[in-house]
Amino acid sequence: VDGDNFIYITGYVTTSAKMEDISVVKFNRQGIIKWDRRYDGGEEAEDKAFGIAVDETDNIYVTGYVSTDNSGLNTDAVLLKYSSSGVVRWDRTYDGEGTVTGDKAWGIVVDDAKNSVYITGQTTTNANGLDYLTLKYTLAGVNKWNATYNGPGNGSDVANAIALLPGNKVIVTGKSWGTSQNHDYATVKINNG
Repeated sequence: VDGDNFIYITGYVTTSAKMEDISVVKFNRQGIIKWDRRYDGGEEAEDKAFGIAVDETDNIYVTGYVSTDNSGLNTDAVLLKYSSSGVVRWDRTYDGEGTVTGDKAWGIVVDDAKNSVYITGQTTTNANGLDYLTLKYTLAGVNKWNATYNGPGNGSDVANAIALLPGNKVIVTGKSWGTSQNHDYATVKINNG
């Protein structure tokens, strides 16, 4: 919800070609659609959004992933910035180090005071498989840092939620492969240097 109580939602829609595109919809206070925007990552495969946030000047930030080939197996985490009128201001993708990448973002938070937007999710690494991925961008779309976390079981680790704490700390949480050969909850605090 923005400062004027307009409501924004995000997700994905299936196109006539049976592919998925990111969808962002703005509603007024009465629930009437003001605009509906689609974002296609450029390949004939799935592009999906899972997180949305609004800054103090009513810009909208959307995160998820886009496919980088027609198979849909290779994905990059994506961050989109829209104006309140639905114009894409910029888009940023993150391609991890893995040969077959499964980089996806699920959670997002905006910090207007620090001119920052943070996303979290997963990245494929050559050594560990899936690890937590957290990225910090300025509100102008400049990547400031990337952080990853490999759990104690050296298996599949996926973060899906993010929050900010006083003292310049970022908290991410999700599931992490533990030493008992199953997934555990894992919450990680990241110094926001």
